Amino acid sequence: MKKFFLFLFIPLFLFASQFDRLADQFNGDTVPQYNPALTTSLSIIPGGGQLFTRHFTRGSLFLGMSLLMGTQSYMRHEWYTSAKEPVYVARNEYDSLRRTFSAQIKIETKDSTELMGSLNELKLREFEKERAKIEWLNWSGWFAGIYAWNLVDGYGCSNRFTGRENPTPKRAAWLSAIPFSGAGQLYNGSIFKGAMFSTVQLGCLYSAINFQRVMNLTEKYKDELVALPDGAYKLVSYGEQQQWDSRYETANRSRTMFMWYGVIFYLYGIADAAVDAHLDDFNRHFQITSSVDPVDGRVAFGVNGQFGKR
Repeated sequence: MKKFFLFLFIPLFLFASQFDRLADQFNGDTVPQYNPALTTSLSIIPGGGQLFTRHFTRGSLFLGMSLLMGTQSYMRHEWYTSAKEPVYVARNEYDSLRRTFSAQIKIETKDSTELMGSLNELKLREFEKERAKIEWLNWSGWFAGIYAWNLVDGYGCSNRFTGRENPTPKRAAWLSAIPFSGAGQLYNGSIFKGAMFSTVQLGCLYSAINFQRVMNLTEKYKDELVALPDGAYKLVSYGEQQQWDSRYETANRSRTMFMWYGVIFYLYGIADAAVDAHLDDFNRHFQITSSVDPVDGRVAFGVNGQFGKR
């Protein structure tokens, strides 16, 4: 799901930003300015400030993404809540078996195998509860990041922030190299991009840390079982033992994936800041003009686009 967000919605947000800027060309030569306190306040409802300043594409995406992330966070909270009951059931079953069987139960008997299977099931249920909690916190973190990005962009939509005049690519790149800051983009005058790179980089780090927590939980519960005296853990079936390894590998792949995503967006942010600063000598928008003229007794419609020196 987060791969879907990173590889679809981030490009969509970038397209929306450029589309809204292009649409401004049809509103006249002067970009309208708004009260930043007002646009930021309206963005308390996701996308509100963007829609008010007629950035319809961006506003709609912020509203949609906030709803999506909020829904996912709520669903993960429900999963966490529902994961508590199986823990109580598994613990009661295990305690019941312990009371039923003799304390001097012999290894490799049917009773001991059943007891170890019950203990393994209890540990699995405890792990699932903790993993659900981490998943809930992870999605909540992404929701908070998207919401904060929306608020910052709401301020940016006031068009009161222009950044440094005549920025240099070298300085923009060095500023963007400050992790999690988006400083290079802010230096160039792009609040939207600065907040985006900060949000994505922080989100990738947060997800990587959370999946590392899942890996640590897997090792913790498995080690508790392996450390049982007299090699009792060998009574657990091979398939049940493999469940721990499978959970560990799944979390490991997700952690590594988000670490790579973070590195990619970090390097992309540096390149983006340098390129934007380099292109500052050119018009930031396409200059579009249209004409309707008679040609040989017919009416011709033309559209000219210019992207050149100031």
